[in-house]
Amino acid sequence: GTGSAREFIQRLGRLLRPKQGSDRKAKLIEIVSSETREETITSVKRRRTLKTVAMSQQNHQQQQYGNEEKEDI
Repeated sequence: GTGSAREFIQRLGRLLRPKQGSDRKAKLIEIVSSETREETITSVKRRRTLKTVAMSQQNHQQQQYGNEEKEDI
């Protein structure tokens, strides 16, 4: 619930980039009170974050494919 969108993205990033050689699994758990302003804010923050992550992954894939095409020529 609390914290900025940037903090949420940082927490999520730590989970998506696990330490090499580690077989430990991590979870991001967010506790939010229902029927409060916090619920609305968290919902908006989550949607924005997921959209940002999806766009970032798409840009990363485009960069990878762009580099591969240059190497083939």
